[in-house]
Amino acid sequence: MLTTRSAMSRNGSSMVVSGGWQVTLFDRDVSMRSLYTPVLALTLLAAVRIALGWRADAAPVDRAALVRLARLGAAGAIVAAVLLSPVLYSMGVRIAEGRWAQEPIFWRSSPAGVDLLSFVLPNPNHPLTPDTVRAWLTPRPDAYYENVASLTFVALGTIVLAWRAGCRLPPVWTGIAIAFAALALGPFVHVAGLNTYVPGPWAFLRYVPVFGLARTPGRFSVVAMLAVAVLFALALAWLARRPDRRRAVLLVASALLVAELWPAPRPLYSAAVPPIYAHVAAAPGGVRLLELPVGVRDGTSSVGNFTARSQFFQTMHGKRLIGGYLSRVSERRVADIRRDPMVDALLRLSEGQALDPSQHEALVAGGAAWAGRAQLGFVVVDRVRAGETLRDFAIRALGLQLIDASGEFELYRPSSGT
Repeated sequence: MLTTRSAMSRNGSSMVVSGGWQVTLFDRDVSMRSLYTPVLALTLLAAVRIALGWRADAAPVDRAALVRLARLGAAGAIVAAVLLSPVLYSMGVRIAEGRWAQEPIFWRSSPAGVDLLSFVLPNPNHPLTPDTVRAWLTPRPDAYYENVASLTFVALGTIVLAWRAGCRLPPVWTGIAIAFAALALGPFVHVAGLNTYVPGPWAFLRYVPVFGLARTPGRFSVVAMLAVAVLFALALAWLARRPDRRRAVLLVASALLVAELWPAPRPLYSAAVPPIYAHVAAAPGGVRLLELPVGVRDGTSSVGNFTARSQFFQTMHGKRLIGGYLSRVSERRVADIRRDPMVDALLRLSEGQALDPSQHEALVAGGAAWAGRAQLGFVVVDRVRAGETLRDFAIRALGLQLIDASGEFELYRPSSGT
């Protein structure tokens, strides 16, 4: 095994220097241009070597405990199925009709997890945390809010202190914390932005049905934090077990937690809805609203240029939108939407593309009829995000008449008068 590891190490080094190789084997081209496969093989060999070093003793099986566990598991499954029945029914219908949105899973280009360094970074929202911490987290895949995984130093210190003092941490909660932290690292472990090419558990678990529906492995860090919170509470209770020091331990731990997790200054944002939407809210319930730019977006793809702000405003006016956001939108659904020439043109213009002149004139000629079929009641144009080409096309094709304006927003009514 040592010889194999040394050979793999030499081959990996020479591949990095040479840029990789490509050979023909049985009339097929086989290439090796990165360290993914060699490090995968090395990791598997190391895992086998570690496993062979363990000498696990077979624990006696308690039949009564197994029966009790089976009963509790069955009861939990039934309760969960009842509570999730609307979701399960909707899933079943979509699967039966072939409308289930399942993104393909690729070996190297699947969504990355959190960086290993993220677990030991200080609270990035703390006023004393350097701006470089937030600046480093922000441009990472899936943006800032998907990469914050900081474990509180107070909790980790308390757990280590209690363990060193003789506290026996529960193996179940310790295992949950470690397992979900490992899953949160994603398919390949990154350290300080450097891809080590070492595969994590998620590199394999993402291919398992149901588990693979979780497209953002970094969110497993939430479960890891919950497990750490349980371990912190148990360790704190153990340290405060003596009545004469209980109050002091709890006061010190509370003060340290407040100091470490203090999120000041806390930025606040206005939740006010522009007043122009009062016209939309007062209109008959059957009309639709088109916001420009328009788009269709899900967690991993986007056509057009949709913003979730439109759906927030919808909570006030209550009218149906053209376009929108869902966690998953199938390619088939997007293709169905784009079969409408007018919608496809609006999506393309929202992306900054241009229309063919003949197509432009044809859509203008049929714009009023389209607005009637779509039950279009209002059009809102965001002057900051919508280009002049998109705005001018919509005004001409749909015969828009300006009825109100507020800040960067303009409210129009189509001349068809739905």
